Amino acid sequence: SREYEAAAKMNEDLTSAGFGFVYAGRNDTLSEEDKAERRAKFLAELDRLDAALEEQRGTNDGGGSFRLGEDFTAVDALMIPTLERWRYQLPLTAGVDILEGRPALAGWFERMDSYEPYSDRVAGDAYSWTATNSMFLRYFGGGEDRPEIAEGIRRADAAAERLAGSFAEGAADEEVAGEKRHSREAAAK
Repeated sequence: SREYEAAAKMNEDLTSAGFGFVYAGRNDTLSEEDKAERRAKFLAELDRLDAALEEQRGTNDGGGSFRLGEDFTAVDALMIPTLERWRYQLPLTAGVDILEGRPALAGWFERMDSYEPYSDRVAGDAYSWTATNSMFLRYFGGGEDRPEIAEGIRRADAAAERLAGSFAEGAADEEVAGEKRHSREAAAK
């Protein structure tokens, strides 16, 4: 359908702008002005998506919706891999919170997170995306001798350590209370 094609194209534009921004910091041939332009283009594409989601939400009596309405579609499946990664990683590596000031995008994530085929099977989690962030920076960031990369690695490692500590505390509290939810959860997955 025309609506699907337009939404898929918008996702393609966002993905292109996003990767242009993400990898701009690792490209020594770009000027600071070029990098700022790429950041602005990415943020504009996020705003464009938020506006489209808000418009879609308005057609569904204000309720949360998937990209094209009340039903999950292939467009949602196209969108989630990069958006999920950026949701967790960009605050650490680029100081960009993709949800800040974008309530419709936040609502889309809430809808995705409550959609059981996604949330119970394929959804990533804050710890996994955060922990892999420092690995990505080490391998693909251009070297720890670059101050901005070293700082991103430090932030990602610290955030992963905080998250791991909160898991351990929660599991210990459950063990004391006689619950074994985390153990059952891990075994189920």
